[in-house]
Amino acid sequence: MISIAILLSGVANAANYSVRNLTDTYVGAGGTPFGGAPAICSAVAEPTSCSYDTFTNTYTCDSLREAVAHSNCYSAGPDVIRLDSYVYSVSRTLTSNWDDTGMTGDLDVWGALTVVGNGDLNTFIAGAYAGHPFSDRIFEVHTVTSVLALEDLQVRNGAVREPPSGSAGFTFSQETGGGVIRSEGRLELDRVIVYNGLAKNSISDEGGGCIYIAASGQGLVRDSQIDTCDMVESDGGAIHGAGDLEIINTLVSTGTTSRNGGGVAANANFTLSGSDIGGSDAVHQGGGLYLRTQTLHTVAISNSSFTENSQSGYSSSPTNPDYAYYGGAAVSADGVTVADFQNVTFGHNIATQRAGTVYVRAGAGSGSPALTFDHLTESLNSASFGQPGMQCNVGTCVLSESIVTDDGCGPGTSIVSGSSNLADTSPSCTSIGFSSGNAQLKGSTDNTVGNSSNWYIILYPSLSAAVDGSTVCPVDDQGGYTRSTATCELGSYEVP
Repeated sequence: MISIAILLSGVANAANYSVRNLTDTYVGAGGTPFGGAPAICSAVAEPTSCSYDTFTNTYTCDSLREAVAHSNCYSAGPDVIRLDSYVYSVSRTLTSNWDDTGMTGDLDVWGALTVVGNGDLNTFIAGAYAGHPFSDRIFEVHTVTSVLALEDLQVRNGAVREPPSGSAGFTFSQETGGGVIRSEGRLELDRVIVYNGLAKNSISDEGGGCIYIAASGQGLVRDSQIDTCDMVESDGGAIHGAGDLEIINTLVSTGTTSRNGGGVAANANFTLSGSDIGGSDAVHQGGGLYLRTQTLHTVAISNSSFTENSQSGYSSSPTNPDYAYYGGAAVSADGVTVADFQNVTFGHNIATQRAGTVYVRAGAGSGSPALTFDHLTESLNSASFGQPGMQCNVGTCVLSESIVTDDGCGPGTSIVSGSSNLADTSPSCTSIGFSSGNAQLKGSTDNTVGNSSNWYIILYPSLSAAVDGSTVCPVDDQGGYTRSTATCELGSYEVP
C-alpha cells in the first residue's frame, strides 16, 4: 500500500490528498457535491475509497483518478495532491463518447488543483497511449477559472484522435489538440517533463501534440522539458499557445507537425527566455517556432537558442497553394506579429524550401510583421532555395549588434542593418551596411538547457572582429555572463 500525506495549512476551503495505489480505478456511489460545485458534478459519483483525516485535513483515496474527481466535486479547493516516487497509471480508456466527469479517459480538472511529485525522473503519471484506439490525453483543464499546477513529476503517453469508424459506443467524431494536456484555464508546469504525445485535428485550429493552451487560457512552462510530440493536421508539434504563453529555462525538443511550428506555435502574448527549441520539424512554416498574431501582442524572445530544427515541405511550383507558405527552419512569422529577439542563437537549422533561420511573410489581416534582433548569432544554417539565413519577404527585420555567417540579406528580403553588425562570409549582408570580418566562431556540442547553453562561442578572441565590437550592451549574455557596460562582444555570447 502506498499512502502519501500532505499538510497544507492556512488555506481556506483547501483539502490535501494522498493516493494509496498505483492502478487506475474508480468506484463511486451517490454523494452530495459541495455548494457551488461545477454542474458536471451531478454526474460524478462520490469515490467511496476516499477517507478523511480531520487532524491533517487529508483525504486518502485508492487512485489518482479518484483523488482528482473528489477534488473537483467534493472539496471547494484549492487542493493539493502529493505523489511519491512511483508510476501512477491513467489507463481507464474510453468506452463511449468523451467523458468530462473524469471517471474514465483523461483526468478532468474543474477547480484549482496542484499535483506535486518527488522529481521528474522519479514520479510518473503515465497514460495508456501505445497505439490504443480509444486512448485519451492525461489532463484537461475545463474552464477559464480552473487552474492546474504540476510540479516535480513527469507526464507521458497521451493521445487524442478520432476513434475508428463504426466503433461501438462512439456516436460522434471529434478531433482536438493537446495530446497530453489541454487547458482552457491556467496551466503551470514547474520542473516537469512532458513526454510522448500525439494529437490529430483536421476540423479546427486546435493544435499541440503535447500541450494546447486555449485562447481563454494561460500557460507557464518553467524549468521543464517538452519532448517527443506529434501534431497531425494542425499547428504546434509540441505546444500550441492560442492563449498567452511563457516558456522559461525549458527545453522543447523533437516536436513534429504536418503544418506550422514544429516546436511551438504562438498566437497571443508569448515569452521565451533561457530556453532551447531544438530537433523539431514543421512541413510548412517554422520548424522551431511559428508566430502568428492578428492583433498586436507582446512577443519577447531572449537568451535562447534555436538549434537543429527543420522545415521539410517542398514544392517546385509557385502555383501550388502551399508554395508561399513553405519556409523558416528556425522561426516563421506571419500576420501582424511584432517580436523582439535579444541574445538569441540560430545554429544548424535546415530548410528544405527557403530561409534556414527566419522566414517572414504576410498572413491574413492587415499589417505586416516587424521583427528586431539585438545581439543575435546566426551560423551554419542552410536552405535548399532562397536565403540560407533570414528571408523577410514583407515587413522589416532589423538587426543590431549581431553576427551573421549565413548569407541572408539578398534580393527579395527586407533586412535592415541597425548598428554594428558583423557579416562573416555573408556578402549580401555587407552590401547593406554590415561590417566584414572573421568572427572566429566555434560550434559547441553542449546543448544544455538554460543559462549554461553555449552553442556558438568565439574560438580565438584576439583574432575575432566581434570582440568589443559593441557599445550597446545588455546586462548579461545568452549564457548569463555579465557584460561590460562600456564595450562588449557582438552576437549572443561574451568572451569570459
